[in-house]
Amino acid sequence: MKTDQVEFIVVGTAPEEMGRITVIGRNGNRLIPLNETFDAMVRHRRRRIPEELGAEPVVEEERTIDVRVVAIHAYERSLEALGQGMTGSLSLEGQGVRWLTAGWVLTKRNESPDVPVHPSEATTAQSAGS
Repeated sequence: MKTDQVEFIVVGTAPEEMGRITVIGRNGNRLIPLNETFDAMVRHRRRRIPEELGAEPVVEEERTIDVRVVAIHAYERSLEALGQGMTGSLSLEGQGVRWLTAGWVLTKRNESPDVPVHPSEATTAQSAGS
């Protein structure tokens, strides 16, 4: 998992109404707020030997999607955002939800490098820019 972009690892899905799906999984190193969008989903090649552990993942397959987070649930609560490293579920709507199954990673292709890794850095970045 790259540390500089929004990623959500899908480990399971639960279909909802038409055009919407709930994905269950783990967030990467960026905060995922409500209304976050993802424009790509990737599947990484499995690591087969111990020497491959720790290496950057190799993308085996990539698909273009256009989905938006409409609800976030974790620890039996509805949340405004899913924090880094947290497990939870995201309710998504948009184009490409029908392809989502366990093993895919939701991501963004062209994300701004100015997005903070941790919410506390947002305040620091704003203060520095003022």
